[in-house]
Amino acid sequence: MEMKMIKVAFFVTAAIALAVGFGYAGEMTQQAGAFASYQNSKDLDNGNGIGMNYAITFQKIMPKLAVGADLRVSSMAFNKEYNDYGVDLDVMPVELSLVAQYEFLAGSKPYVGIGAGYYVFDSDQIDVGYEVGCFGILGYTQQIEGHVWIFVEAKYLLLKPAVNGPFPMDDVDLSGVGANVGVAMNW
Repeated sequence: MEMKMIKVAFFVTAAIALAVGFGYAGEMTQQAGAFASYQNSKDLDNGNGIGMNYAITFQKIMPKLAVGADLRVSSMAFNKEYNDYGVDLDVMPVELSLVAQYEFLAGSKPYVGIGAGYYVFDSDQIDVGYEVGCFGILGYTQQIEGHVWIFVEAKYLLLKPAVNGPFPMDDVDLSGVGANVGVAMNW
């Protein structure tokens, strides 16, 4: 467990260092926010959670187009009451994505992104291995006032970690459609 936590800490530190390094590359916007999340998985049905993000976008790549990176740390729970396997599973993802935003009206920015994450699992019923997954995001962010923004996004996650021990399958498929809703500060 200790070695796995060291790997997670290294991944987070490297991603922050990369994001901060890119932040000095030119005209950019930084964002820090909090969000609520939902994930509908193939095997464990519905999961809910919360998370935090830090993003850097580089402005004016082309008129009204910005590109950047988004780092997220979150926690999600799949409750045994709501899945066919009677398994509680907590997932702690650390995710990094590349995003492109287009400002079509002042303060209105739809965006798309692709990314990968390192997923740490915890369960008393099954032994799930740590896993790398990937995802795509389609979202919209709206400026509310000054530096305050809200965002909503749809996400498709591809994640199928191996299961060690008694379970009807060799892996648990957590792939599926999810959604995030949050508030962020831009500067």
